[in-house]
Amino acid sequence: MGQSAIVGRARQVLGRLSMTAAPWTLVAEELVAQLRQVVGFDSFCVVQNDPRARLPAAAVSDNHCLGLRQRLLWQLEMRGSDVNKSTVLARAARPVGVLSNASGGDLARSARWRELLAPAGIGDELRAALVADGRWWGSVSLYRERRSPRFTTEDAEAVGGLIWPSAAVARTAWTAGPDRAGVVPDAPGTLLVTADGQTVTATPSAYSWLARLPSAQRVSGSLVQALTAHLAAAGDRNLAPRAVQSLVRGADGSWIEFSASTLEPPVAAGDVAITVQQPLPSAITGLLLAAYMLTRREREVTGPAMAGRSTAEIGAELFLSPHTVADYLKGIFAKTGVHSRDELSRRLTGLSD
Repeated sequence: MGQSAIVGRARQVLGRLSMTAAPWTLVAEELVAQLRQVVGFDSFCVVQNDPRARLPAAAVSDNHCLGLRQRLLWQLEMRGSDVNKSTVLARAARPVGVLSNASGGDLARSARWRELLAPAGIGDELRAALVADGRWWGSVSLYRERRSPRFTTEDAEAVGGLIWPSAAVARTAWTAGPDRAGVVPDAPGTLLVTADGQTVTATPSAYSWLARLPSAQRVSGSLVQALTAHLAAAGDRNLAPRAVQSLVRGADGSWIEFSASTLEPPVAAGDVAITVQQPLPSAITGLLLAAYMLTRREREVTGPAMAGRSTAEIGAELFLSPHTVADYLKGIFAKTGVHSRDELSRRLTGLSD
């Protein structure tokens, strides 16, 4: 089977997967399997993003060396200049790149390779930003060891052909989660963190929230590292306000918000305070409206429908006929998998999965 046929088959598999609300752990496993069919690699890291914060919400990696160096990874990603940074690829017309190509064949020109990848025995990297509907839903990093051939332009083109269905899979995973019936939220917790991402101390409730994260995130602390690096980068550019929020799905289906801000002056050697808590329903709704791919008009109908307004009231507010409003609601219900306005409200506020 030729590569174009393999890419086409992978697109079909991922397209079908994007139509189901599969949890991120299962999605990542299938995504890696399909990428492995298309282009060979020795190790990988796949990341799901909160598209509004443009920060990692979940990650799966099989490279132990890189997993233990999350602090350096995010410092290199957020601060300074380098080739094929994910944040740059996400804005590119063609959001995929090969490190050996971007560095003109001289990998040592890349700070990421010198400081992070080379010590881990990596000889080349292929990166892709998973962008769909104008939003950055995740990233893929594929690695080949020094003993393996470098990635080619053809490899990049093959992976590029899978960006949209891969992004769609990462997007739909936000709508999945275990039944949250009986899940009791903890009180807000706080972590005190140094500027380079080292946790100084935390409240008991913060540790309780962290325990809800998937095991890979608990080990690597990837989101904490990304948040602090993001704040440091903003400080480098003298941007204000120096605060950032990002959403995460817990392993138990709970919604968790990380909110980080700088402390001025620092307290007890801590430079950053990170609050971990249950997010406001509006924050969850904003993300899910995008994850369910509701159109602009559908979003305009969804808001007043969730607020309890009648079909006639919505129509009068939006200058639509009641029949047209009913058609929009029918489409909204179909996309979100609900059968009533009460169900819609619970689904889009994270109260029911």
